Amino acid sequence: MDFRVGPIADTPERTYSITGVVFHEDYHRSEQMSNDIGIVYLQRDFHLPPMEYPTSRLSDDSLVGATLEFVGYGYNLNSNQQEISVGVKASVKMRVAKADATTFSYSEEGKNTCNGDSGGPAFLANGAGKMVVVGITSWGDLLCTQFGVDTRVDAFAQWISQRLR
Repeated sequence: MDFRVGPIADTPERTYSITGVVFHEDYHRSEQMSNDIGIVYLQRDFHLPPMEYPTSRLSDDSLVGATLEFVGYGYNLNSNQQEISVGVKASVKMRVAKADATTFSYSEEGKNTCNGDSGGPAFLANGAGKMVVVGITSWGDLLCTQFGVDTRVDAFAQWISQRLR
């Protein structure tokens, strides 16, 4: 397994060897996944500084209604649910519809994350306009037309910090 960087997954600009992966010990895969978070350890330092993430709890009110930018390499479908591309980095901006203790969801007609986007970031611009990782794409409806769900990074900030090397 390796970690690839660039606009097209099959022809990366940089590749990093992975030395380890840690999954949350309470990860539960079911119809609605829980604790869907993990850390990937690279053999050498990444060529850019790490993205910031919230180290303390965000209020649900600060997330609900906020516009986030979601990035991933998953399926990009047209209005007829036919594949336009897969493996090409894309982004979409959507508003958070609901938030609970460990996840948030979104549902905007004609927009969504899709299969292959899992593990990708959801960015929120902080007060200074700097992009901060607040979510990790987790799951959604089968056809990527109704809703998507992200794991809240702030809910796992302590878990993350305890496992960073």
